[in-house]
Amino acid sequence: MILDNRVFVTGAGRGGTSLLTGLLDAHSAVTMEFEFGAGPFFVDPSEQAAEERLAEFRRECDNRAAQSASPIWGNKITTGQIAFLSEGRYSTDVADVDDPLLEQLFLVHFARWKVIFVLREGTACVDSKRRRDGLDDDESADRWIYSVRLLRFLQLRHPSLHCVRFEELVHEPERVLQGVCDFLGIAYEDSMLNGTMNPKMRPEYRRGHFERSATSPVEVSPELAIRIAPAMRLAGYTVAPPR
Repeated sequence: MILDNRVFVTGAGRGGTSLLTGLLDAHSAVTMEFEFGAGPFFVDPSEQAAEERLAEFRRECDNRAAQSASPIWGNKITTGQIAFLSEGRYSTDVADVDDPLLEQLFLVHFARWKVIFVLREGTACVDSKRRRDGLDDDESADRWIYSVRLLRFLQLRHPSLHCVRFEELVHEPERVLQGVCDFLGIAYEDSMLNGTMNPKMRPEYRRGHFERSATSPVEVSPELAIRIAPAMRLAGYTVAPPR
């Protein structure tokens, strides 16, 4: 049985997860956390086995949710943070959905939670990672490709998944948020639109508007375009021919 009062938001870093989490948190029935537990259970070096960390992470999320007065409690963890579980050995083969750690996370500990995945067009997301996070082309591309692999895993294996495209969210926020609310079993509220300025977000992420200019595809090198092309097609985005 899927829990109606728990939600797990994920997606690539620089892909719109903070925006959606801020919008959800602005709903009167929802409390969202921004990367609660990401450091100790995913990113920070630890001698504790990944499986043990995931079990503890789930317990901490349950404890946090139990303390919340809101009918719905959720947390967002990016796919880049999830990749740290593999200690740099994560696969970018989008056709390979066999992954024991993803199974532990989403099919054991969070199988009963509703999952929302935020997907952003590859060239724009990779470019943002390069400019904002200081990553090189290869690492930026690999992290985005891994996010598409994780989405494919969820599409095939998780019992309760809803996918939001970043481009649609910023251009048609009311329609997309209505779909998210339907998925969560709550009524849409106009107050959600104020979540672009959610104080829980990092200051540099806050906007008084939806930044539609961030949805335009970005010209990348032919090598990078070829590298992300399979994941782009799988994610349903048009692949521009290399110049």
